[in-house]
Amino acid sequence: MKANSEKVALLSPTDNSVLAYPGLDGQADHVKVRGKWSQLMLGVGDYESAVRALPPAASEQDKLIEFFSGDRDYLNDLSQSEKQSYNDLQG
Repeated sequence: MKANSEKVALLSPTDNSVLAYPGLDGQADHVKVRGKWSQLMLGVGDYESAVRALPPAASEQDKLIEFFSGDRDYLNDLSQSEKQSYNDLQG
């Protein structure tokens, strides 16, 4: 992953895009991480390295990596119909 990239591809699930975060502790510089975020957020590709390039604390990165991996069912306590209703509401 390349941080602070200026190139941005819009609306393509297979091209690189940029995920940008504000600077840490009030710094003016934003951190931009280029990657195939549409795929990475679905657990496809090296999402762990991409997340590790982001500025949040390691504990928060760990949560995001777990989410992208799909190993944890965050709706496990819901019935199938409740899950469907939840998904419908997310639109």
